[in-house]
Order: sequence, then C-alpha cells, then structure tokens
Amino acid sequence: MPIVLIVTLATLLLSTGLIVTGELLRMTAPRAVASLAASVAPSREPRADKLVERAQVPDEPSPSVVPTALGEIEQLAETLRAAGQGAHKITVVGTAPGESITLTTLTLARLLARSARVAVVDLAGSSPTVAAVSVDGNAPGLAELMQGTASFSEVITRDKFSRLHLVNAGRPGFDRTLLQSPRLTLAIDAMLRVYEYVLLDAGTASDLPAELLTANARAVVVPDASMMQDARKVMGDQLRVVGFSEVDMLSEPARPSTASDSAPQVVAA
Repeated sequence: MPIVLIVTLATLLLSTGLIVTGELLRMTAPRAVASLAASVAPSREPRADKLVERAQVPDEPSPSVVPTALGEIEQLAETLRAAGQGAHKITVVGTAPGESITLTTLTLARLLARSARVAVVDLAGSSPTVAAVSVDGNAPGLAELMQGTASFSEVITRDKFSRLHLVNAGRPGFDRTLLQSPRLTLAIDAMLRVYEYVLLDAGTASDLPAELLTANARAVVVPDASMMQDARKVMGDQLRVVGFSEVDMLSEPARPSTASDSAPQVVAA
C-alpha cells in the first residue's frame, strides 16, 4: 500500500513541472569539518559549505549528544519517536570512514521500523550494504528514476531483516549528477507523504544539493571516533546554520554484524 500511494503522489508531483530554484540546486551540503577548514576553489555559485564557513555561528547550545551507557542508537531512536513531526525527515551525515554512515542509518531505521512505516534513501551510493540487505540487490535506484527508465514501484525494495523499505542511489556506475535533479526533491516529498520516517543516507554530503538535505530535516551526525569534542560542537553549530532544525551528534558509528528485526542494534554486513 505505501508503494501504491507513493507512485500516485509522485506522478502528481512530478507532472506539475515544479523547478527548484537553480541557486539552491547548485549549493552543496555541509562537508566534514576537515573539508570546511580547508581552502575551497572559487565557484560562481553559493555552496552550503561556503555559507557555513562565512556564517557567524549563533550562541546556541552544543548539539545533543546521546549518552552511550544505555545504548546510544536505541536512545536516539526513542528521542526521534518523541520528536514527532520534528523527526519526519532525518538526514544522516558525517565524517566516519567506510561503511559507518550507512550501517548507522540502517541500524537506526530498523529500530524505528518496529513501530512505524520507515524508508531509507541511499544518497551516498558508495556502500554495497544497501544492495546486500535488500530483497532485490539488482533493483534500479534514484538515478534510473530520474532518467525515467524506472518507476517508483521498481526502485522501492524491502530489507531482508525488517519491515524497512529501501531505495538505493542507482545501479553501479550511475551518473551522480542525476542526484542534483529537481525531480529528486519532488520524489522525496512524495515519500514523506506516505512514510512516518524517511532517513536520507547522505554520506559525507560532498556533492548533494543543500536544500534536499536540510529542508524540514533533522540531522544525525556520525563522526569519526577520533574527532575531538570541540570539533564536534563546531560541526553541529555549522549544520544548524545551513538549515537543519536539530542536530543529534553520535559518539561513534554503528559496527557491522548480523542482525534481525528482533535485534537490530547492529547491521548485517
């Protein structure tokens, strides 16, 4: 039923021909703290990482850090449930290496999926994990949807280990510029009308439109375990500046292991 509703909504939204403002589409999302500190080549278009560097960070409390003693991911899931509409759209981004951001996204999504309709949208496209846990690892993804060679019903698949729905970025070798299409924002909006939680796995968000990630969204940050506390606070403040409504900073990423719906604390590799 969610897939049927999404197909209907997507058709209506995409047929309107709404175009997201060009300037916003060319803005990139916040980079890692190291990238923010590095010099960036001049560009004709404003970018979110540039805005972060230039913005005067407001005098706000540091991002909420979930304590680890009672299970960090589990406590974060409870926080998101309590937030209601404030956690309807969740962007998972960070500086953690390898599969860490995707593993954390899936772990959190499986916990939320125990009692709600949840979808994970892979925008990173760099991890094989999403395809590995999908019931259809060869399914088309967002790139094919943007090209018009796949429908919504074809790109939405199921997680092998839970009630979670999955959408991958695209088949191997896809053109990442397709993820900057204004039609992608409309597709995410269609999903938000059907699912109670939509989690965007944004990876390090180096080339994604800022508006896609930040609009009406809450950020979950997966930092490298060696990242200093001061750097974490700066990153959280910068993410607020570029538009996230709230920032939840984890102490460390989830680690790979086997998992099932009854015990989704960690993610199947």
